[in-house]
Amino acid sequence: MSASGMKNRSAILLFVTGIFLLSTNSAMEMSKRLPSSVSLIENTIAVNVSSSSGLYKPWTRPDVVFAHIHMAKTAGTTLNGRFAALFERVCGHKGYSYDYYQYNERGIKRMNVTGRNSIHVGAYKHNRGRVDPKVMDEIGYEDCDYISHETEVAWWGKLQHLPLEFHVPCREHVQHLMSMCNERRHLFDCEAKDIKVEIERCKMFTDTRFSDKLQEYSKLPLKCFNPIPMEPYEEYMGNILQPKRMPVTNIVHRTTNQARPKTKECIFEPENKDLKNRVEKLLLEMYDYHRFCDTCAGSENDLLKQKSS
Repeated sequence: MSASGMKNRSAILLFVTGIFLLSTNSAMEMSKRLPSSVSLIENTIAVNVSSSSGLYKPWTRPDVVFAHIHMAKTAGTTLNGRFAALFERVCGHKGYSYDYYQYNERGIKRMNVTGRNSIHVGAYKHNRGRVDPKVMDEIGYEDCDYISHETEVAWWGKLQHLPLEFHVPCREHVQHLMSMCNERRHLFDCEAKDIKVEIERCKMFTDTRFSDKLQEYSKLPLKCFNPIPMEPYEEYMGNILQPKRMPVTNIVHRTTNQARPKTKECIFEPENKDLKNRVEKLLLEMYDYHRFCDTCAGSENDLLKQKSS
């Protein structure tokens, strides 16, 4: 090798060594500047869960963006609110992580003054607990770990550049239908001449929010979970999402409908067992959503590995 070549090689080695030392010193300086509750451990953020005990809970950002399909009457409003209150980077039509603490504080004040819960989510006006979809689009979804939205299937197509993992809530079919009937303020008629029409009188957005086309927007298989009770799914996601530094502890419940008159629901009477089975069969025939849930429940794509109840 020529003398000039040796000089160039030595210069390159010195340059690379200098960058390495600079990077190492920068990392050390960064570690010194971090608050005592946070440390750097092999590209993983470690958040101090209990400063008094000195315990640390390592957290690594997931490789996917979780997409919650908010189906009507699957506790989606409560779920979105709780996740925004407890976890970071939740972006939802019914609440965002970054301002949910103050939104909830306003709800507590309203409860103390009026005795009623926070602004009704069914109101026509939007608020920070019912975010305008146009505002959601303006904010963007690039920094979200969990997106919750009650919207048409095609909307998710514009997010297919993200590594989406769809989570679909699945309840027991007839119980779910009765909850929709209650929201519609309609008492299911077990003696109706046309049961299909009776089902359609209760149905809410089932065809618009879910279809088999949803699978086209993700390379991952659709996942399902039983949303009632909510605790198992919350615990499951709590092991994945980053906990908030100041989680909301007294979460204000948002009522979305009147109490369901279960004692008046004729379909669960013993003498109507055959009708109940017929209604369930019709739901499977009429809707992609119910067919998906029936197939997914208890399968390897069931996040909780249990049958819906």
